[in-house]
Amino acid sequence: MRKLTWLGGLFIAMLIASCGGSSNCESSALLLGAIPSASCQNSKDRNIKISTSDVFESFKANALGGYTLVSNTIDNNLSGSGSGCGFDGSESYDKEYFENEVKSVSGLVTTSTSTKWCAEFGNQKSCFRQFDKLLILDNLGINREVEIHITGLVENAYTHIGFDSAFGSSIQSRSKVAVPSNISNCPGLSAQSVTSKINWSSGQGPNSIPTQPPNALDGNWSGYKATFNTSNEIGTTVTASLACVNQSCTVSDSSSSVIELQQQHGGGTWKTAVNAPKIAGAALSGDRRLLSLFLCNQPLIKSEMLNMCSFYTLKR
Repeated sequence: MRKLTWLGGLFIAMLIASCGGSSNCESSALLLGAIPSASCQNSKDRNIKISTSDVFESFKANALGGYTLVSNTIDNNLSGSGSGCGFDGSESYDKEYFENEVKSVSGLVTTSTSTKWCAEFGNQKSCFRQFDKLLILDNLGINREVEIHITGLVENAYTHIGFDSAFGSSIQSRSKVAVPSNISNCPGLSAQSVTSKINWSSGQGPNSIPTQPPNALDGNWSGYKATFNTSNEIGTTVTASLACVNQSCTVSDSSSSVIELQQQHGGGTWKTAVNAPKIAGAALSGDRRLLSLFLCNQPLIKSEMLNMCSFYTLKR
């Protein structure tokens, strides 16, 4: 596992920690105010209304707290599936808190609106952004690091995309959990609350992914497609649908090609074969309420992934 933490109280991604020898632990760009854990450890549907009054309140309502996850790496191979749990928290999550932190490191707040807040310090630029159902944490420094949360489809669940221009990317179906909770494979979660400074994720590897039959994808799915252009820094969401029969799927905005998916490790993740005409992968939540999907053009360039891929959050 590669773990990033924002140090100095402000988006400075400095720490890359290895995890217990497991190649299936999840990458995670952590939210501001994080204190990393010492190591990586081996709910009815309705629309969620995202507040547009303040981007920080939207993050607080939709992207903080404990969660379980099923994940897939965004790449052109059949590896990288996993599952686990995590927690994102902050002692205080509002504009005043962050602006005080900016001043403490002699930085400058360059944008402050209800949907966008950016700060610069040294060679680092960091922004919170909201576009309709997208919540985006964007950090531009030595590497480009982006977290995208696609919310508003399934209660207490959301699709998460983590991108790092140097180290790779992943897509996750996250299910929020009440804290404290009694999750046997995630004992650390029960000690957290939304006022915690701790941010971490824990992966248990492919064998712990909730078992799903290969045809668990079959049927008609509906939801949203999201894109984020790193050049103009604009995010978009549009309605989208997916239809699957025997792991052969057609996406509503890509009907010219059928995506042939293969199940990974007998669990809740699927991917296209290596060298398929288009690269795609899916992560299905354990309760089958949320399907997260990526679809990318070939050849996929790791550092340009956000500009070459579309991301979907779907329900049946």
